[in-house]
Amino acid sequence: MLKDDVMEVPNTNGNTNRIKLLIFQLMKQLGYVLMFFLFLLVLTFLLRHSVPAIGNVYYNFQCQVLNNRLTRFLNISIAKPNEWCPKCEFNFTDNVSQHKKAYYLEGIQPQKNNQRLNRLYTKGVLKKLESNNYFYIRDLNYSYPYLLPEAQKFIFNLCKMYSDSCANNHLDYVPITITSITRTIESVERLKMNNRNAISESAHLRGKTFDISYTAFGCNTKQFKMLSDILVQCRRENQCFVKYETNGCLHITVN
Repeated sequence: MLKDDVMEVPNTNGNTNRIKLLIFQLMKQLGYVLMFFLFLLVLTFLLRHSVPAIGNVYYNFQCQVLNNRLTRFLNISIAKPNEWCPKCEFNFTDNVSQHKKAYYLEGIQPQKNNQRLNRLYTKGVLKKLESNNYFYIRDLNYSYPYLLPEAQKFIFNLCKMYSDSCANNHLDYVPITITSITRTIESVERLKMNNRNAISESAHLRGKTFDISYTAFGCNTKQFKMLSDILVQCRRENQCFVKYETNGCLHITVN
């Protein structure tokens, strides 16, 4: 046999070392991930007990992230819209014409743009809503945080009744998340380009309509049940009209 014909023996020790190194790096990365989630849990606990409003919003966000991740990777849905709000499609059925009754005579005229809304705010016609311990206003892409005084008053009364209900049942207060308020003709046109369900004669143009997210309650289903029961009561007392939307919100017009 020639020297060049000597059979080469695979270097198994080298392969084994590479596998060990790969496993070590994988375990190291997993450790970082676990430490990160542990940090999030501790942070959530501290926030919920020191600043309840911020902590509960953050906790709800984590629940939504968990739902979205499992939905994406396992191709399942933990909670469909009607599971978050099982009776909403029966309790909140007010259509466009019913909402129109509430704002047709008493609502503002549709404003062309945000500058016109600001002018009404400066004159005292509209009130400005700002996030607080009772409700959180999500980033508004197609609307502005202005409402007529009676609509603003309704929101504060709704939050007060909901807060009292949570206290009476020894539950943490979970702030209401408001996702849409007053729109302009300009913002409605922008919305129509991205949402085929948007309509030109939107109730949001009149200063008496806002949307509440029911999916933002995340894991806090008991709290949302209390809020929905209060809305049912308000509807019976003719204080508002409510429409259940499958996009994750309740569409509310103050009467």
